[in-house]
Amino acid sequence: MKAVNNFCSKEYRCSYAGVKLMSTPSRAQVFPTAAKTSGAAGKIRARLSYPQALLYPQMGGLTGLSAGWGCDDTYMYRGTGGIIRRCDALARGYSDKELHRARRCGDLVSLGPGAYAAADDFAALDTYGQHRLRVKAAVHRSNNAVVSHVSAAVMHGFDVWNLPLAHVHMTVNRASGGAARDRTFFHATPFSPAEVAEIDGVPVTTAARTLVDLGRTASFEEAVVVGDHALRLGATTPDDLRAALTLCSGRKGVPAARRVIEFVDGGSGSVGESRSRVTILELGLPQPQLQKDIYDAYGRFVARVDFYWPEFGVVGEFDGFGKYSMTPGKSERDMLRAEKAREDALRELGLIVVRWTWADL
Repeated sequence: MKAVNNFCSKEYRCSYAGVKLMSTPSRAQVFPTAAKTSGAAGKIRARLSYPQALLYPQMGGLTGLSAGWGCDDTYMYRGTGGIIRRCDALARGYSDKELHRARRCGDLVSLGPGAYAAADDFAALDTYGQHRLRVKAAVHRSNNAVVSHVSAAVMHGFDVWNLPLAHVHMTVNRASGGAARDRTFFHATPFSPAEVAEIDGVPVTTAARTLVDLGRTASFEEAVVVGDHALRLGATTPDDLRAALTLCSGRKGVPAARRVIEFVDGGSGSVGESRSRVTILELGLPQPQLQKDIYDAYGRFVARVDFYWPEFGVVGEFDGFGKYSMTPGKSERDMLRAEKAREDALRELGLIVVRWTWADL
C-alpha cells in the first residue's frame, strides 16, 4: 500500500496539482471485482486500477484513464476482457519479469507485442470476440494502416466461415511492400478515405471494400458467406459493391471478386444457406428463389421456404438444427412436430420437399 501511495504522489501530484488525494481506502473498496480475482491477473488489474481510483473516485476507476497518461489506456477495462498494455504496467511499477511470470503461469494471454488480456476474461469471449481484442491491440501499434479482409469482416459483425482468425489483417496505403510480423498480415493496396469506416474507434475498410478484398484473396465459398450476410444486414448494396470493384480495377484477383459480387444475395438466411447456394451452383443446377412464401389455392399462407424451384415444383430446406433447439418457449419436440406439419402441408400442395444438412455440404 505504501508503494502505491508513493507512486501516486510521485507520478500524479505534479501533473494534477489541483487534485487532492482522498483518505486511503481498502483495496476491496477501490476495486471489488479485482479483489475477487485470484492469481497474477487479478493483482495486475488491481495495481493498474488503484492509483486511478484514488485520484478520480468520481470516474469509477478506469473511466477516462487516458486523460493524463503518456499512452492511450482507453482499451483497458478491469474484468471485462480488456487490454492490459505493457507501458501502463511498467508505468505503475510492474516489471517485465512479473508480466512474463503471469504469462507463464497462465494468468495472462498475449495479444501481441506489449499487449495482454487476463486469461479468464479472454477465455470468456467467443472466437470473434477474441479476434476483435487482437485487432484492437494491433491497431494500437500500427500507424497508417486500416483493418481489412477477414479482420474487417469480424469487426463489421459479418458471418465468417472457414477463414483463419489466428492473424490480424491490415492494409497499408501503398502499392507494394506487404509484410507479416507479430501475428499481423500487412497487405499493401492503395485505398481512398471513402473506403475507410470506423467501428468502436478502430479504422476498418468499408463493407464493400472488405467484400472486394475477400473476393480477391479468399475462396469463392468463403467470400460468398461474408457477402450474403453483409447484404442481408444492409451494410452494403450491389451498387456499392460494383463501385468498390471498379476502384480496384487492375489488381490481382479482381476477376474472382467480380464473380463473387455477381453471385452474392441478401436473401440467403444463414451460413448454411449461403454454402448451399454455392453447392447448387457447383452441381450445375438452376439457382432457386430464396425465402419464398408459399400459399395454398385459397391464398392462405403455408410456409416460407429456404429454396424454391417453381418450374420443377421443388422446395429445398437446409436443416442447421439450431432452429429446433433455440426457439424460446418451445421444446425441441414441439418444433419437430411443427416442422413435420409444415412439410406435410407443402406436400399436400403437390410440392416435392428436399432436405439436407451440414454433412451434405
